[in-house]
Amino acid sequence: MGGRLNVRPEVRAVVDATAPVFTDLGATVDDGCIDLSDAAEVFFTQRAYDFAAWYGPLLRARPEKFRDFVAWNIELGLSLTVADLLSKDAARVRLASAVNDFFADHDVLVTTTSQVLPFDASLDYPRVINGVLQENYLDWMAAATLISPTGCPSVSVSAGFSRPSVDPAAPELPVGIQIIGAPGRDVEVLQVAHAVEAATGYGRRHPEL
Repeated sequence: MGGRLNVRPEVRAVVDATAPVFTDLGATVDDGCIDLSDAAEVFFTQRAYDFAAWYGPLLRARPEKFRDFVAWNIELGLSLTVADLLSKDAARVRLASAVNDFFADHDVLVTTTSQVLPFDASLDYPRVINGVLQENYLDWMAAATLISPTGCPSVSVSAGFSRPSVDPAAPELPVGIQIIGAPGRDVEVLQVAHAVEAATGYGRRHPEL
């Protein structure tokens, strides 16, 4: 999925370098991916609906308490039509079929956990990735949001650390991979994650405080 997302090159380099870890553990690695063409519609519509149901009355009563991008998500839900919800349900059925098709001949799907390196906590979210403006506060985390509506179990493990490029003094920052399995295969996903962690040892590295 990394090839289909707007991923920072420093992140992509670390994620791509994990392929030999899996082959050394006995896996056969290919570039296959779940057809996630319906995932964005399912995620955004369901999230907007849920936000409207949970927070709609609060937004009306205390709009000053909500940040702009959260208010946007609630308003998006309040504007949904029956046609929008029916379309989302049809997309969910197609997505479930795509999940079944992929896991008919794959044990796990491995993707990047995040499209960007860890960023300053004072930022709401990364506004630009590789020169591309993010349309909303969710786009930068599409690596996760496109998996969420599949209903698949997923775990994130450390894949390594970024290598300073322009500034040699820049810190090495952690990069993660998602290991995703078929619905109901939670134990198998944890077993693969444990094997990867044991093989790399990255999870035992802690920042110097």
